[in-house]
Amino acid sequence: MGRVRLNYLNEVRLRQIYNRWVKKFENKDASLRFKGQIEQNKERDVEMENGLKLDTFQIEQEITINAPRGQVYKALTEEIDQWWAYRLSGTAKSTLTLEPKVGGRFLETWHNDEGALWGSVMYVKAPEEIRLNGLLGMRGAVNSAYSFLLEDKGDETILKVSHHASGLLDPQWKEMHDSGWKELIGKFLKEYVESGKKPDLS
Repeated sequence: MGRVRLNYLNEVRLRQIYNRWVKKFENKDASLRFKGQIEQNKERDVEMENGLKLDTFQIEQEITINAPRGQVYKALTEEIDQWWAYRLSGTAKSTLTLEPKVGGRFLETWHNDEGALWGSVMYVKAPEEIRLNGLLGMRGAVNSAYSFLLEDKGDETILKVSHHASGLLDPQWKEMHDSGWKELIGKFLKEYVESGKKPDLS
């Protein structure tokens, strides 16, 4: 009518086209979502049965040691057996070594060629920084990285420890490692460097 043109929409025909060409794909997506939820629930059930869950933690600590950086770095690497009190050998007497070079091993060994790899050195810039990857007593599907950064502060050294872990983790591991680092670095290493005191390993 003049410049006006009226158009009508046939909703029935559009609904038939939608049902024929689109709806069946929506149903498939719903099936895939349902399948994914079932599989996710199964994985969660397995994790809970083992007492582990998919998680991550980050630990950052800093201490000041009354000694030059070179002395602290040497104690941290070459003399680690003197102050690192935690051992995986149980009651057997063991020896710890840390090779301060790329690809070097942080290794604990005891009788009959038995032992444990605490970590592998990934980066070294002596006497400023050393980074390692290793489980540190954890087990299973875990990715764990830890580093030591040393900075001068007059005649003292600031030692910064960073530890990141992700994977199937025991909920208690973060607290255990946080308190473990405080004791290892803040007590055992500090006392060893400053006064020569060694922890009781018996």
